[in-house]
Amino acid sequence: MQVLYEKKTNTTPSQFKLRRGSAKVVVVLVVVAAAAAAAAAVVVVVVVVVVVVVVVVVVVVVVVVVVVIVIDVVVVVLV
Repeated sequence: MQVLYEKKTNTTPSQFKLRRGSAKVVVVLVVVAAAAAAAAAVVVVVVVVVVVVVVVVVVVVVVVVVVVIVIDVVVVVLV
């Protein structure tokens, strides 16, 4: 099988081994790239969740402050 491959592709056994080895390197690089992409996606999701939580907390604090100010004004006007 290898001899047929070498005849068709005009390679020597050492080149055949080199090509198989480089294929393994490519597979490793693809796996590492996929893992890096997954880690980057997780980081992006975490950052988005943190930003959303911060925005919700700020909105709640602003609403509470506005409600307290309105209640104070109403009490002052009524009294």
